[in-house]
Amino acid sequence: MRRILFLLGFPIILLLFAVTVRSSVVINEIAWGGTAASSSHEWMELFNASTQTFILDGWRLTSGDGSVKAVLGGSLPAGGYYLLERTSDSPVGDIPADRIYSGSLSNSGVDLFLMDASSSVADSVLFSTGGWPAGSGSPDYRSMERVDPSADGCSRDNWKSNDGATRNGVDAKGAPLNATPKARNSAYGTLVKAPVDPSPSTAALREVVINEVAWGGTAASPANEWIELLNNSPRAISLDGWRLTIGGGDIEASLGGPLPSSGYYLMERTSDANVGDLTADRIYSGSLPNAGEDLFLWDASSNVVDTARFSQSGWPAGSGSPDYRTMERVTPSADGDLPNNWKSNDGVTRNGMDAKGSPLNGTPKARNSSYSLIPSGPIVNSSGTNGGSSGGGLVVDSATNPFSPRDPDPSRRAARITFNAGGPDAVKTIRICDVRGEVVRSFSDDNGLGGLSAGTMVWNGTDAGGRFLPPGIYIVHMESVEPSGSRRRGKAAVVMGYPK
Repeated sequence: MRRILFLLGFPIILLLFAVTVRSSVVINEIAWGGTAASSSHEWMELFNASTQTFILDGWRLTSGDGSVKAVLGGSLPAGGYYLLERTSDSPVGDIPADRIYSGSLSNSGVDLFLMDASSSVADSVLFSTGGWPAGSGSPDYRSMERVDPSADGCSRDNWKSNDGATRNGVDAKGAPLNATPKARNSAYGTLVKAPVDPSPSTAALREVVINEVAWGGTAASPANEWIELLNNSPRAISLDGWRLTIGGGDIEASLGGPLPSSGYYLMERTSDANVGDLTADRIYSGSLPNAGEDLFLWDASSNVVDTARFSQSGWPAGSGSPDYRTMERVTPSADGDLPNNWKSNDGVTRNGMDAKGSPLNGTPKARNSSYSLIPSGPIVNSSGTNGGSSGGGLVVDSATNPFSPRDPDPSRRAARITFNAGGPDAVKTIRICDVRGEVVRSFSDDNGLGGLSAGTMVWNGTDAGGRFLPPGIYIVHMESVEPSGSRRRGKAAVVMGYPK
C-alpha cells in the first residue's frame, strides 16, 4: 500500500509503516491464554473511551505475525465494549460476541494493530518482543487488562492481570472467568508511572554504545586488546546482567556495575595491564580477529542495544603495527554498523599509556579524537539529491522517511536530516515539533550541530531526556542568522512510525 499525505505543503510518502495516531477506541482486554474450558478459547475486547459513537465498518484488528486478521463492523457506543471471540461464540459462554475471528495469539506475545477505515493505526499493543506483560494461561487463565485507556497501549506498565475478584462472564463450561468481558477492567484506573530507577538495567537502542575498539592491540603487545563503551544517555545505567559478545563466539564478557551519564566503561583483555595507567572496569578473555568481527552489546533483558558488525567487510578503521591506532566511533547516536561512523585515532588527541609507558594512539576513558554529533558522510544540500521532504536548506533523506526506532533494518531506525545554514558564521538552530507546534527536541551550535554551516544529523525519535516520542508526524524547522542579520529558514516533515 502506498499513501501520500500533504501536511503544511509537504508531501509525505508512507511506505511499510502505519503511523499510530491513538484514537478513543482502544484494545482493552486480551485473553491470550484462553479459558479454563479450553486454552484455545481466546478472546479480545475493544473499548470506546470517548463520548461519541464510532462506526467500525471497515476497521480491522490484525496481528504482526499475520495469524489474526479480523474485519470489524457495526457501531460502538460511547463507553461501550466490543467483544471478539476466536473461532466461535463459545469462549465467553453467556455474552454474545460482536465478531468471530480466526487465528491464534502466541503465548510468547505478539504485536496487535487496530486499524480504522482509512487504514490508520488507531491503537497498537506491541509485545512480540519481551512477551505479554500480564495475563496467564493454566491454571488461572487470567486475562490481560488495560489499566488506563488514555495511556499508551505499548507501555508494559499499562497492563495488569485480572485480580480474580472483579470478574464478569463465564466460560464455555459455565465456570466464572478471571476476566471482565463487556465490563470495566479490574485494573482500570489512571496510569501512575513508577519512579524511574536512577540506574536501570535495560536501555533503549544506542543509549549505551560500543565506542572504541583497540582490535590491533598496543605497541607494547598486539595481544593487549581493549574495548570501550560509552553511556550516550542522560541518566546512569546499571550494567548488571549485560554482556558483550562477538559473532565468532570467542568473547562473551559479562559486565556489571553502574555507568554514569556520558561515562566510559573500559574492558581489557586478559589483564589490567593493556592500558597501563587506567583501571579496567572489566577483564575479559578471548581475542578480536584482525580481519574483522561482529560485536554485540546485550542488556539485562537480552535485548541487543548496539552492534558493530564487520566480520564480512573487515574493520573500517584502526590499525595494528606499527601505529596501533584504535578504531573510534564518530557519532554515538548513529548506527555502529556503518563503516563511515568509525575513524582511526588521529595520533594527536590521545589518552592513556600502554603497558610499557608509551602513549596510546587511542582515547580510553576520554572523548574520541573523531567525535562528532554530526554523522560522517557526504553532505546533501537543499537541492534534495537524496529525495525526501525538504525546504529552505533542509532535507530529510527519503530513505529514512518514514523511520522507526523498532525497524529490523538498522539504517531505518533514525531520520537523517541534512541542513545548509548558508555562510560559515551563521548561527543556527534546528527544532523538531509535533503537529500541535510544540517543540519536542532542539539542536543548536552548542548542542548537537557542532558549529558547522552544513552537515547531516540524525534524530532517533527521542526527546531531550532520551525518551522515545509517540509515533506520528513531526515538523523540522531550521533557522540561521548571519552576522549581517539576514535570516534563512527551512522546514521539512518527517514521519516516525512502527513497522507493519
